[in-house]
Amino acid sequence: MSKEIERLNFMSKIIELDNSFKKRKNYSPINLSSWKNDISFSNYILKNFQYSPSNNPIDYFYYYHLNDITNKKIRKKLSLKKDNDFIITSNNTTSIVCAINFLKHLNLEKICIVSPAYFSINNVLDNFSMKYDCISMLRSNSTFSLPCNLNNYEIVIITNPIFSTSVYFNERDIKYIEFLLNKGVYILVDESLCFYRDSLIKKFGKYKTFITILSPHKAISFNSFKFSITIFDKEYSKFFLQWYDIYSGSISMANKDSISHFLTDNYDLVLSDFISLTNNAFLEVKNILKNFSFCEFDNEIYGEYVTIYIPSLNYALSKQLTFIDDIMNKTDAYFYPGFLHGVREDIGFSFRINLANWDINKKNALLRIMYYIQNSLQ
Repeated sequence: MSKEIERLNFMSKIIELDNSFKKRKNYSPINLSSWKNDISFSNYILKNFQYSPSNNPIDYFYYYHLNDITNKKIRKKLSLKKDNDFIITSNNTTSIVCAINFLKHLNLEKICIVSPAYFSINNVLDNFSMKYDCISMLRSNSTFSLPCNLNNYEIVIITNPIFSTSVYFNERDIKYIEFLLNKGVYILVDESLCFYRDSLIKKFGKYKTFITILSPHKAISFNSFKFSITIFDKEYSKFFLQWYDIYSGSISMANKDSISHFLTDNYDLVLSDFISLTNNAFLEVKNILKNFSFCEFDNEIYGEYVTIYIPSLNYALSKQLTFIDDIMNKTDAYFYPGFLHGVREDIGFSFRINLANWDINKKNALLRIMYYIQNSLQ
């Protein structure tokens, strides 16, 4: 029997609790952490959204079919260097597979993932029989920083912004990443939720050992209308191209149309709407959390998610379904605990909030959960 994936098993059990709750009470509990978008978000974000759909649903389309004009526009908008090349896949999970396949063929042994990180990364490494260490971001005084021992590795995999936090690397970390690149360390960056203007490609595109994965529409919570782009040094173009046909293949009409949309001013208008929405939601979340001294949060975030940290709450509760079930039944709400997003025990108990779905119901749900936790700590 194949190895099961802990995160997916645990999430399935939480969904079972949700379904059981709904059967008993005839309404659904509020999930503060879900990546699924509410109708209110869709109505808001689509009010200014415009695009011209393709009219050929029959033919194959590969990224290398892009014409020179489109290719140049992509390179310009993403600030690519002359020595950068790219592949385009349908989603970031496929891009992660393509990138890790490349790392596999380097035959390097000293590999680490810096968590929090998307769960697909470690599972793809496992599937490729690649041994790795998992090292946590350091966090003190409500600030993240990269651990200082990454220079012991040949391959370092990081996430920008830090997964499920919307926190971007600070200047010290940027300098440290550059130090690693100058040492010849291969750096793979998952920038799935990074706003394209803030991608590290602008700073590090000149390095041969730098690889990054972006998805401009995913970063603004478009989950079916999107594309994923993996950027690397052109020295590796032939390798990526050949293996692309193995692990990715052609892209869909929605992928093609999202590329075209990204190159328009309308994408930037929708991006602006998204940033305004999530910034306003974060202000409301902060105003709530200020009333609960036992919790911490990141003061400077820029994106869809904010993570709440509760150092005084036992981390082991993160993995106890009875705890999630009790919260659900007593507050009509719940969350996905931080360990599902790669938050390790040295950071402590945490959970994330999806700011894109913020409304009065989520606000009241957060209040109920915070009072529940407050009572649990007494």
